[in-house]
Amino acid sequence: MAIPLAPAIVKLPAWRRRVLLVLVLLGFVALLGRSLYLQSFHKRFLQEKGDARYNRTLVLPSQRGKITDRYG
Repeated sequence: MAIPLAPAIVKLPAWRRRVLLVLVLLGFVALLGRSLYLQSFHKRFLQEKGDARYNRTLVLPSQRGKITDRYG
């Protein structure tokens, strides 16, 4: 019977935790800033892209096989 091992907990030095936290927060701020920029300054561009995806007509030709009974 094997003895279950406890997961190893790695503690980072305090400066490394702060650097990691700052990098994660900067990433979130960058994403938030980019989303605000796109939604406020490029609103028309995004609206046109959305309309182009929503309002389009595709002609899909149907490809049907020959209809036969069970004897061919």
